[in-house]
Amino acid sequence: MLFRLSKFSPALLIAVSICPSLLLANDDMEQSAVETVEMDKLVDEVVRANPRLTAMERQVAALKTRAVAVQKWMDPMIAVEYSNFPWNTWALGDSPMTGIQVKVTQTFPFPGKNGRREATVLAQAEVKSLERKELTVQLRAAVKQNYLALTLVRQLRGLSQEHIVSIEKLLARVRLRYEVGRGNQKDILGLELLRDKLEDELEDFERNDRELTASINSALHRDPRTSISTPVESVSVSPGHSYEELLELARQYRPMLAVFEQRSRASKLAADQTEWERRPDFTFWLGYRFRIEAGMDDGTDFLSIGASVPLPFDYLDTTDAQKAGHLEEARAAQHGRIGALDDIAFGLEKSLAAWRRALSKEETYRESLVPQARRTLDASLLAYETDRTDFFSIYRAELDLIAFERTIRTARITTAKMKVAVEAMVGTELDAVAREIEKAR
Repeated sequence: MLFRLSKFSPALLIAVSICPSLLLANDDMEQSAVETVEMDKLVDEVVRANPRLTAMERQVAALKTRAVAVQKWMDPMIAVEYSNFPWNTWALGDSPMTGIQVKVTQTFPFPGKNGRREATVLAQAEVKSLERKELTVQLRAAVKQNYLALTLVRQLRGLSQEHIVSIEKLLARVRLRYEVGRGNQKDILGLELLRDKLEDELEDFERNDRELTASINSALHRDPRTSISTPVESVSVSPGHSYEELLELARQYRPMLAVFEQRSRASKLAADQTEWERRPDFTFWLGYRFRIEAGMDDGTDFLSIGASVPLPFDYLDTTDAQKAGHLEEARAAQHGRIGALDDIAFGLEKSLAAWRRALSKEETYRESLVPQARRTLDASLLAYETDRTDFFSIYRAELDLIAFERTIRTARITTAKMKVAVEAMVGTELDAVAREIEKAR
């Protein structure tokens, strides 16, 4: 772009030499792809490497294993009995009632008990699985938010460095004017103060850079000092869905809402299981009695078959109390879902308002205020060179330009942050939804 400068005024050439960042104001459209690709790499890595997600995955596996363990099938029992012998002799042949009995007993669970036990635990495993999905959504959003914050910190740091270079160039000109008797020492002091302030801010940017980098690397379970690349410039992102559409997407995709639904279902299954547990198990037995001849009894062996069932007298009504407790938990989960949906609705409206404001602010500053600030700086430089204005006009114009350019970069990153916030509330990436809609057409 430098070859085009020859047709502009000398004052504009001075302005460009003082603030080379002006040349980059409208040259950032090619950077969005870099930002998206790097963020996608990071969020994919966090899903693979984050230990919290791995821990929850193991909990799901444990619950699925427990679904088999909770099913009960009693082992058969074998008993040997020497029964009905006279107390005073203990002899086998002194009484026809005396015998040695071998007895095999088997208890069978009431039909449907094991199936309900398994279904209850599998429902709890599904709750944990959905909680893992919710954690995945929030971790991905947190990594994206931190990455965008890191991007903004580095862009603001780069902008400050550019302005420091510009101020140094302006200082050289002001010192030259001062040496020939056309300048004022307070102008030099004012510029030095502004330069020192910007240099001091660089340390804050460096601290924030290290903190955000460590935060991202911590989520990725790697060395907190691992370097992360970010784009030099960013572009604004526009919302492509209305509030109503986003709320409907949240109902479809947000794992947290599914968690509440599954909790309600699991509690209802637990209530049904509790009711079924009250039903008695059946016990059957088979016995064979060995006998010998005693008196007139020829000692024929005996065979016995029997069954037993416990009487389910729940004297303390513990079953009904447990069932009522599970049903209350189911109702609580249903109301929790309603409350969560209200929070999502509020969050979506709030984020959309901030998103649209950041978008309009970026457009206003980029198309109106920054060009106006540049023209003001251009005119102030020209007037200063011809002794038609004091140095304060340049100083003020430079401060305005720094603030306006920072506002533009902050607004651009804010639009991206609001998109991430909305995606976290919806539970899915908006770009993926757009691709699905396009594919459906």
